[in-house]
Amino acid sequence: MEKKEEEKRGTIYPAGELILRVAVGKAQNPAEGIEYEMTTGVDMSSLIKSSKTGKTYRLIWQEIIEMAIEAGIDR
Repeated sequence: MEKKEEEKRGTIYPAGELILRVAVGKAQNPAEGIEYEMTTGVDMSSLIKSSKTGKTYRLIWQEIIEMAIEAGIDR
């Protein structure tokens, strides 16, 4: 069986990109010394910012719904 190439979801914004956001919380990876800032955008999208790179990862609700369906939420 041929392995299906994983579909890329979300958008990564470079460090320093101006993104309007509302704070939600923080998560830490003590083993790596990295902190992740969790926020929502003004459009209510999910945003995660890495303290290591300063990059921000964004997922919109449509992508989250697609992921939930693929994971089996309706089965």
